[in-house]
Amino acid sequence: MFGNRRINSKMFPIIFFISIAVMLTVGVVIYYAMAQLVEAQMGNKCKGLATAVSVLIEQNADEYRQFIHTLDTESEYYKKIKSELEEIRVNNGNNIAFLYTEIKVSDKDDIMFVLDSEPEGTDKFCSPGSTDPMTETRRLAYKTQKITVGTFVTNRWGTLLSAYAPIFDKATGEFLGLAGVDASDEQRRSLMSFQARVIAVCIFMLIVIESAFMLELNRHVQTLDSTVRNRTLELEAQKEIAERERLEAQRANEAKTHFLTKMSHEIRTPMNAILGMSELILREDTNPVTREHAVSVKQAGTNLLALINDILDLSKIESGKLELMETEYEFASLLNDVISIIRMRVMEKPILFVTNIDSRLPARLLGDEARTRQALLNVLSNAVKYTREGYITFKVEGRRLDYGQSAEMLLSFEVTDTGIGLKPEDMPHLFDDFARFDPHSNRNVEGTGLGLPITRSLARLMGGDVTAQSAYGHGSTFIVTIPVKVASHKPLASVENPSDKHVLVYENRGIYADSVIFSLENLGVSHQLVSAKENFEEAVRAEEFQFIFISTMLFNKASKPLTQTIGGESALVLLAEYGETVASPDLRVIAMPAHPISIANILNRKEDESYYKKDTIGLHYVTPEARLLIVDDIPTNLRVAKGLIAPLGATTDTCLSGAEAVELARTYDYDIIFMDHMMPEMDGIGATAAIRALGGEKYEKLPIVALTANAIGGMQEMLLANGFNDYIAKPIETAKLYDVIDRWIPKEKRVVSERNIEPRPEEPNRERIVIDGVDTDLAIMLIGGNIKDYISVLTLFCEDANERFHMLERVPEEGGDLKSFTTQIHALKGVLATIGATEVSKKAAALEKAAKDADFETIRRDFFDFRENLSDLVAKIKEALPKREKNTAANTLSKEIFAKLSLALESKDGIKADRIIDSLDLNEYDEQTVSALDEITNSVLLFDFETAGAALNSLRMEA
Repeated sequence: MFGNRRINSKMFPIIFFISIAVMLTVGVVIYYAMAQLVEAQMGNKCKGLATAVSVLIEQNADEYRQFIHTLDTESEYYKKIKSELEEIRVNNGNNIAFLYTEIKVSDKDDIMFVLDSEPEGTDKFCSPGSTDPMTETRRLAYKTQKITVGTFVTNRWGTLLSAYAPIFDKATGEFLGLAGVDASDEQRRSLMSFQARVIAVCIFMLIVIESAFMLELNRHVQTLDSTVRNRTLELEAQKEIAERERLEAQRANEAKTHFLTKMSHEIRTPMNAILGMSELILREDTNPVTREHAVSVKQAGTNLLALINDILDLSKIESGKLELMETEYEFASLLNDVISIIRMRVMEKPILFVTNIDSRLPARLLGDEARTRQALLNVLSNAVKYTREGYITFKVEGRRLDYGQSAEMLLSFEVTDTGIGLKPEDMPHLFDDFARFDPHSNRNVEGTGLGLPITRSLARLMGGDVTAQSAYGHGSTFIVTIPVKVASHKPLASVENPSDKHVLVYENRGIYADSVIFSLENLGVSHQLVSAKENFEEAVRAEEFQFIFISTMLFNKASKPLTQTIGGESALVLLAEYGETVASPDLRVIAMPAHPISIANILNRKEDESYYKKDTIGLHYVTPEARLLIVDDIPTNLRVAKGLIAPLGATTDTCLSGAEAVELARTYDYDIIFMDHMMPEMDGIGATAAIRALGGEKYEKLPIVALTANAIGGMQEMLLANGFNDYIAKPIETAKLYDVIDRWIPKEKRVVSERNIEPRPEEPNRERIVIDGVDTDLAIMLIGGNIKDYISVLTLFCEDANERFHMLERVPEEGGDLKSFTTQIHALKGVLATIGATEVSKKAAALEKAAKDADFETIRRDFFDFRENLSDLVAKIKEALPKREKNTAANTLSKEIFAKLSLALESKDGIKADRIIDSLDLNEYDEQTVSALDEITNSVLLFDFETAGAALNSLRMEA
């Protein structure tokens, strides 16, 4: 060290003290350097652990978010994630004191613990919901939402070094809070004590030994740094992978939203026609059976539309962003909707559908009507799917939660079925997404397995829940509970002067009888139940009844008219299956399942008013001087919209394209233009822009109303920003349509009417067609009332049946493939019902069921009888079809007729094509022309415009 210099003894003390001073200085420097190094090392380790915890939480962000809201320490998620955090903490040494997640309390500068890894029962365990003051390190982490590490700070938990990592939802990028790690200073103090002892020893060592020690220490530090650096790189790689997965999930979610948007439009387009045509039927003066069918179609369509809207909200359910809409609604209307839809679904099964509804429940409620309806339909539809025979009961009751101005009730909807039920090992997975059970027994049951999970999610969002009990082979019971607010304390149904009413019920089906009796008791009406004919006659002779309820089955089996047996002033009421034809149309009828609303209407003698109230137009004026334009690329939509507007008496033009709309707007002065949003070539936005660009105040102020089936959030704002004045969603609702018209029609063109407009067009006189065993009047009514269309359908049926005879020549061999046989029988079943051949259609339905069940014995027994009935039916139809006299003339279509018909087919305007052909006298044309026109009519009826065009082209004349 001193080279060749000699050290004299006097220098020893100096050298000694200098060396002591040097060693002390070096020792102090080393001591504090090591303290900083250890703290940095511990901080890096804490950062790594916090990042690992955040990645773990982000893997189940939805469940974590739900836990934040519920803090349910009994949930499986809490137990599982808490165990995983505890394992991480234990595996990383005793110096990791705490491992937890937290979220900032919004209303004060505190934090709330969500998860804590330490086992319950320990002194420092923080249960979910515990709070702690905000620290500087936390404040910085919340502000930056980045990984943050602090220094050792002493607080009530001890002297700790804290590190935080942000927790995000990978799907949405939402910040969910922090993952925190607290390291104890015990390791640091222990290590520093060791270093102090080493330095004390090193003071008495030679400088060479000290240098060697420093070199070894340096090597050790480099090793530690390398380890931390490698671990940091691994965590960064994991973070990068997690970020990529988050972006991929986001792109997938955007793709799903785009798909749902497109499907919304595609589904809403035919729904517009279904609801619109049913609306037009209801506004006509139709018979009660037709009206009931039309009401059912409209209600089913309306509820299907609601389900379509719910599908659009699926992504919101998954992300926890679904918003509930609290509105005031008629409870009876909701129940009627649900019952109407479900009883249509059970018609083709040997199932009894009964209801037990408490009539004392409030008539008007506050809550989310659409979500409640969806939840009930899901549970009831599930019962229908898995019940092959027996019964389904729908019980509705409630209990008051509190009293006062805004009283709340807990509604209970109980659905019990005699279906296949669930095995005990399947019950824990009942509400899992896409869960399907017992695939062998349920192979013919369609469904995605999402109905029950969505139902439970909806019920819990509304503050309720869904519970289930099941016994394999014996059925299931589901109970949906939903809290609601009471808007009106008026009861759901009531009977005027119930003490004056006395009812006799003649019904031998126990479950139906119990349901009717339940409703009568609930309404406070005295009653007597009989199930045998002799008891019925005895009761009628012994007492006087104001009303006699009797099932149509017993009524039709009576040996003599029951009206003679009853006599007196008793009112006879038939309990009919839904859709059942009643032989005596002048009798009062309750369509099963009977419930307090329908029974109360009968007992109050208001059954003609029907709880499905007929819609009336809400405008008290007509507009004969107004001119309107409807633009849509689908002819059926034009027909529906024009029919809805017709009662106003305005001149209404229609066109099939945006370009044609621009030309019509240039030609005529319109008061309102109803413009379809999505059309080929020039869409509604483009057509609106072109009309505005025609210039002048007239086109700038012309009201243009968008018609769109794409009813998603933000659509209205987008359309208004692109030149539209207003917006109507498809399917068009009458009330909204007239609200828009009232908003934009000029006041000077309104002619006041004395009452609401209810158009009742006179039914045109038409010839009848009679076929033995076929309800032709009903069939003609169901296809729109046009006998010419019905004749075309019968002709097509005969051709189709002849083709299928070749495919149904022999009974399928046992053990063979029944798929083709089932397909042919199913097709015949539907078309037989369409043409009014109900009995033959029922035989086809029985054969179809036997084929689905592989019941070869039934198939062998009934097949040839069905085939013979089908052959006889075809012969009867051919005999009844009108005969056309042969015409030897060589006349064909004129150029003018040919051009008009060609244009109608090119634009796929079936209505216009039918009108052109209807205007022709076919007796004036040759057989080739008549045959081609028949083919065109039949093809248009089936919306096959390509075949119709080919048939027309076969008549093309030379120029």
